[in-house]
Amino acid sequence: ISLIFFPLLRNSLYSVSLRNLFTGILFCGSILLCAVWYMKKQEQIYEEASILVEQYVEGDFSGHFSLEYQNGMSGRLFGSVDQLARALRAGYEAECAYRVFLKDMISDISHQLKTPLAALNMYTDIILKEPDHADTVRSFAGKSMQSLLRMEGLIQSLLKMVRLDAGNILFEKRPVPVRELILQGTEALWTRAEQENKQILLEGDADEFLVCDPGWTAEAIGNLVKNALDHTRENDIIRINWERSPLLLRISVEDNGCGILPEDIHHIF
Repeated sequence: ISLIFFPLLRNSLYSVSLRNLFTGILFCGSILLCAVWYMKKQEQIYEEASILVEQYVEGDFSGHFSLEYQNGMSGRLFGSVDQLARALRAGYEAECAYRVFLKDMISDISHQLKTPLAALNMYTDIILKEPDHADTVRSFAGKSMQSLLRMEGLIQSLLKMVRLDAGNILFEKRPVPVRELILQGTEALWTRAEQENKQILLEGDADEFLVCDPGWTAEAIGNLVKNALDHTRENDIIRINWERSPLLLRISVEDNGCGILPEDIHHIF
């Protein structure tokens, strides 16, 4: 039957149709606005992520992906990128630390080479001044050989730095008499102390032993004694003493020289 015969139903149907059309338009508009807002939000997130990735490429690892990135597949992707950035940062920091270590090591060995070079210069001068005294020539020729051997050891240390990168440097520890260890480290300095009218005194139990790497430990002691000679005056005294405690064996190098200014103390390693 045609709706023309039912005016009330017809008017109601038109009203419902208009209301449904208006509601549908509002609904579609809302969906469209939400979609636009979501796309804008995603675009902003990707833009921020792109900036972070560019910072990672340039070596700046201070930024991190926030929690809002951790949703869905994109969140998993950003999480993987963040993990990759952390791994790159760890490698970058390790590389920087190794470069600093390498620089310090080269500087340290260069500083240590000065001692045997100065000793060789002094021994050669003495030999040239007393060529007719066979005993003197023989004695200082032997000391020159010891300085050359020390220089060889330092040069070998430079070569060992290549192995340090692989992490396969091992200290060769063995029991060593402490007095013998100290004499080994200061052997090239006794003549200098005599020439400069300075005294080196050893104080400690002659039977005391220390488990260590003799080469590296003797070198460290020699560096301390050399520094003491550098900063003391004529007739000053340098004391090297060692004593055992329940926890450790302490080796001390003391002098009565000019000392270190209070403002410089924090620079000492």
